[in-house]
Amino acid sequence: MIERYRGPRRIRLDGERLSALRQSKGHVLEYVAKACGVTRQAVHQWETERALPDDRAIERLIAVFGIEDLAKVLDVKTWE
Repeated sequence: MIERYRGPRRIRLDGERLSALRQSKGHVLEYVAKACGVTRQAVHQWETERALPDDRAIERLIAVFGIEDLAKVLDVKTWE
């Protein structure tokens, strides 16, 4: 699991679960990448926990997978 702090936000991603979710939906890396406006390599980096998606990509991941499914692999906490 990869975790980073961005200002008042903590973002935690389980790359293995993201990969499993993508595969269970029948999506290839290219499909998710195009839907998120990133490269296939970027999605691969998320799945191998080398990088985290930015805020725009997170919103697009929600559109691809739905909030409930994505909540199982991505945890975003915000503090004021």
